[in-house]
Amino acid sequence: MRHVHIMNNMSGDLKLHCQSKDNDVGPKILHPGEEQILRFKVNIWKTTLFYCLAQRPWQFKNFNAFDAHRDGLRCGGQCYWSVRDDGFYFSNDDTTWHRDYTWT
Repeated sequence: MRHVHIMNNMSGDLKLHCQSKDNDVGPKILHPGEEQILRFKVNIWKTTLFYCLAQRPWQFKNFNAFDAHRDGLRCGGQCYWSVRDDGFYFSNDDTTWHRDYTWT
């Protein structure tokens, strides 16, 4: 079982809509400090992809929250995303962070 944590570490609300080919989690509003956890199993072909649309009042960004090809080894059972005012930061241990995406 995989767990992908997406945390709102911005100064304002984050609208988040995540889905895979087979599972639409639906839109959520995350207030500052809140998180959404995606729970799933990687498919037998190891092609599982969860992508999200993140929105704040003046911008939006599509990003891959989990891509089995990219994250199968780097995450283990847990992946962490910290959405911040200056971008989207990834961690596999909830301690060491690096920015994978910007808002632009």
